Amino acid sequence: MVEFAIAHQSLDPNNVFIINHDDQEKNLKRLREINHVLATENEGLREEVKQWVQQAIASQRQLEEAKRHLKRELELERVSKIAVDFQSALDE
Repeated sequence: MVEFAIAHQSLDPNNVFIINHDDQEKNLKRLREINHVLATENEGLREEVKQWVQQAIASQRQLEEAKRHLKRELELERVSKIAVDFQSALDE
């Protein structure tokens, strides 16, 4: 009778458990490494998003200030036109 040591080892439930446990440990280590890389990338992306939000807020404030300035300019032009029209009416 021919015996295959490999076949017996692979059928040994304890050996299968050890192999599976080793594979699980390797997978767990790999997943932890991936998790660390992703966490680092995530932090970088958070900082980038934070900067974009700050820039968007600053741009919005500048836009609002420009609108207020334009409204004041339009009001001054309107008042100036009224004053010129009034002066023209007085001169007639």
